[in-house]
Amino acid sequence: MSDLVSIIMPSYNTAQYITETIQSVIDQKYHNWELIIVDDCSTDNTEQVISEYRKFHQNLRLINHETNRRQGGARNTGVKVAKGKYILYLDQDDVFESGALKKVFSEIRSTEGVDILMCDEVLVEDGKRRTCFYLNNSWEEMTGRSFLKKNEIPWTPWLFVYRRDFLIINHLSFTEKVRFEDTDYVINSVRLALRIKYVPILLYNHTVSRYQTSR
Repeated sequence: MSDLVSIIMPSYNTAQYITETIQSVIDQKYHNWELIIVDDCSTDNTEQVISEYRKFHQNLRLINHETNRRQGGARNTGVKVAKGKYILYLDQDDVFESGALKKVFSEIRSTEGVDILMCDEVLVEDGKRRTCFYLNNSWEEMTGRSFLKKNEIPWTPWLFVYRRDFLIINHLSFTEKVRFEDTDYVINSVRLALRIKYVPILLYNHTVSRYQTSR
């Protein structure tokens, strides 16, 4: 049986584009997933859009925050309730590359027990796709400390597949209620990994926007 993956997506006022993001999960050739959407006090009709999908997809879960805790808090909530063996993060305005999850979990099965698997991305800016390969990285499995010394690291949590037990045992969580929480999380998780590997699989389509906190 395929390993269950919990995909965690923070959501805040996303009604205008969340359908494309959700659909990119549903359309994957790998179907053993749960999508946990943590809504962080949206004021638009985001919840209504998600509820329509939930009528037909029981593996889509919606959790509503009572107070706004930003992306870091939403991701922490998702990890706490996740049932999957592995964790993936997905931002509300990005999508998975078509067929990516099947390739990723074929690799996961061949490296059973790896703490973190780093993948690759496509950058989308002004409607144009630009493949962003980290091909200068070593493809060898190594410790996290060696990985930090040898490889280029994207400071974005959504290019990594995390074994959930690894996150829980090491008490890894995002800083909450801040504008930019990704870098510390990536550094800490990679540093603590006993087994980590990079694979040149295009997993993620990241839409670059001038409104992002990272810019």
